[in-house]
Amino acid sequence: MAITARLTRSLHETMGDEAADDLVTWMMVVDSNRSELRELMEAYNGRMDARFEAHELRIDARFLKMEHAIDARFASERGTTNSQFADVIERFGHLDTSIAQLEARMERRFADLLKWSFVFWVGAVGAVAALAGVLK
Repeated sequence: MAITARLTRSLHETMGDEAADDLVTWMMVVDSNRSELRELMEAYNGRMDARFEAHELRIDARFLKMEHAIDARFASERGTTNSQFADVIERFGHLDTSIAQLEARMERRFADLLKWSFVFWVGAVGAVAALAGVLK
């Protein structure tokens, strides 16, 4: 922060020469200390950024290693699961024929039920017609 001539003149008029010189000197020292502090903080921030980047790289490497391990484990589990499903399908493959036989039996039963329903319907209509003929 630069001290303007107008501020210096106002200080000299208000406070006197000795006090104004001391105050101006003190303000310059504070300004230089502030500049030095800024430089120190920038250097410190640079070191901290470098440290964080190093840690970030290490963490990224560890996560990548864990990701590969997890992927490998899932791949092996997927292979195991697929082989187990293949075993189950092989063991119960004969169920396809059993299901086909069951469907054929159900179709025969449905056809029989439909046939007998028609027979009883015709019988009921015949009985009603005979009853109507008798009552006429």
